[in-house]
Amino acid sequence: MPGWSSTAVGLATGPRRSPQCTLSPGNGLVLPRPRLWHPSPPPAQVSAAPLLSRRGMGRLVPLSSYIGVPGEKEGQRPAHRLVQPENSADAAGSGTAGRTVPDAPLASDEDVERFANFLRRFHPDTGQRLTMLTGAGVSTESGLADYRSPDVGLLNRTDHRPVQYLDFVKHLSTRQRYWCRSFHGFRTFRDKRPNVVHGFLADLERRLCRVDKVITQNVDGLHGKAGSRRVVELHGDNHQCVCMQCGARCARETVQKQLLARNPDFRAAEVAFDAPDGDAALADADYSSFVVPRCASCGEGELKPAVVFFQESVPRAVVDECYAAVDSADSLLVLGSSLTVYSGFRFVKRAVAAGKPVWIVNYGPTRGDPLATVKIEALLSDLARRTWAQLQPSAPAPA
Repeated sequence: MPGWSSTAVGLATGPRRSPQCTLSPGNGLVLPRPRLWHPSPPPAQVSAAPLLSRRGMGRLVPLSSYIGVPGEKEGQRPAHRLVQPENSADAAGSGTAGRTVPDAPLASDEDVERFANFLRRFHPDTGQRLTMLTGAGVSTESGLADYRSPDVGLLNRTDHRPVQYLDFVKHLSTRQRYWCRSFHGFRTFRDKRPNVVHGFLADLERRLCRVDKVITQNVDGLHGKAGSRRVVELHGDNHQCVCMQCGARCARETVQKQLLARNPDFRAAEVAFDAPDGDAALADADYSSFVVPRCASCGEGELKPAVVFFQESVPRAVVDECYAAVDSADSLLVLGSSLTVYSGFRFVKRAVAAGKPVWIVNYGPTRGDPLATVKIEALLSDLARRTWAQLQPSAPAPA
């Protein structure tokens, strides 16, 4: 592993309605708190602008220069700069302990070349279409741990287990435990920023490839924040909540305010780590007195995050939309998923049954390995950054 690595890229997505990025003395470049918004149409070209950081230091060296978009006026800046946090507690977010990025090998030159050639098949001029399936491994470098990566996955290094659907709906104690942990975990979850992988996939969709859909198993919303528009959130959106009685939806940020007002004694609990579903492990917490949120529309129903819990079924309409995306595409690309959960694995089976190539990029074994046309095991951010540079040779390659 080299001492220095590129850890950010400038991504322009057109004018927006939120504050500019700022510099933080502790963590380098910081984005404003994410908001639910849709970026305006992007310019025709995007350039890569690297930030350098030393692994393990947990802070970013300031940008030596800004590489802008051609035609950009003086003083304008991209809507997002995508930051790749490192394997350290402070880079992963306030209150987060431990590493989130596995010690995966860097991509070989051969892997970068063949991955770039694979993506060139789907240039808009070729007529070939690509559907992508992404998992938690795409967001590890945004400071969100996945479940199954060797050494750093939550299932491998902690006793943390995701909430089961039946436990949540049947037992008040489970809902108290979930909402207390989510109350603390959401404070850092909502501030996670897209990394270079999200930016790369957004640019593939925007101009470099003909992408039908980005099917994501993640509930963090980072694809949308990076500029992807053709996203299907297979497991829902953790920035929304739904009433279990009347079905009304509301913003998770609104629920956070309700939890804060009703549970003043829980404000200072210590968070041991963040989970990719917005859950968090708390040290020595007693959940029995925690007041769970209620629906503001009907006044009686309790709320549930608008995500698919373990044991819960994905809505049929969402599954059908994903099947249609696989059927209409010429190939399926899987990124950062072990495919252990059948809700994602079924799309690999669907593509293989139709005789379509399936490429998998993931560090560690996946359930789909025996079915894959090609499997690449490498640090996903490294492969994305170097492939991105190959696909736009007119832009300077990140250092």
